[in-house]
Amino acid sequence: VKIVPHLDPALARLRRWGGTVSAEIPCPSIHTFSGTLRSHFAGQPRLEERLDASHFLLRGTQVRNTTWCLGLVVYTGLDTRLARNMRPAEAKLANLERIIDSTMILVLGVQSVLALISALMFCVTRDSFTGFWYLFPDQKDTTVTMLPLPVGYWITFFLIYSNLLPISLYAQMECINYIQAHFIKNDVHMYDAEQDCPADVRSTNLGHELGQVGYVFTDKTGTLTQNIMQLKQISVAGSIFGEVDTLPYFSGVQTLQEAAQASPDHAGEIDALLEVLAV
Repeated sequence: VKIVPHLDPALARLRRWGGTVSAEIPCPSIHTFSGTLRSHFAGQPRLEERLDASHFLLRGTQVRNTTWCLGLVVYTGLDTRLARNMRPAEAKLANLERIIDSTMILVLGVQSVLALISALMFCVTRDSFTGFWYLFPDQKDTTVTMLPLPVGYWITFFLIYSNLLPISLYAQMECINYIQAHFIKNDVHMYDAEQDCPADVRSTNLGHELGQVGYVFTDKTGTLTQNIMQLKQISVAGSIFGEVDTLPYFSGVQTLQEAAQASPDHAGEIDALLEVLAV
């Protein structure tokens, strides 16, 4: 049984404690806090203490260098500082998709303007068409619409101009992205035989972003390169042992042993170097 010092007396005293806490309304600031603690014990006068950021712990905080502590929950759920600072994840869209989306909005605006101009022109010149017997055999327009005439004809012309919006472009892009991802997965030059690992495409819409990469930044060695250190050559007393080759080990072991046997002076220096490398 682990004995926690002074915890039992503190819990016994906590049973005789009463009070309230007044805190500021929930906000996203994690560096500020303002509140008031009003407390009293049985048979003692009431105490009032101001609270600031030094008395406030965020959700998920780990308390160190102390065995125990007593706390009071002020905010819960969506009112916590962490929840207030959460933001919805941004959609991962490629630059080409962003350009196409902007172009679609522009085309939609042009289509709406063309439909508006056509509807207004039709309403202005509508009476001149009633004399055409092949359009109006009864010499009058008997069109009945539930909407006002300009609004109804605007919708009509908007549907007529709907071929300006290339809806099939998105489907064609998805087909191209799928085919490109297939080629990447089956690229022999992107296959790692040592780990038996081919290229893996996890997001097809980001494949065409590879051709737009201008700079690559990495935080440390090993992120984009293999963090492997291999001993290839050493220099002892002016003599070089080993070769820079493709072998995965040090190739100058035999010549190093022969040099140590041929010269007692070199033997001491070689042993000192090997001792340093071992340590």
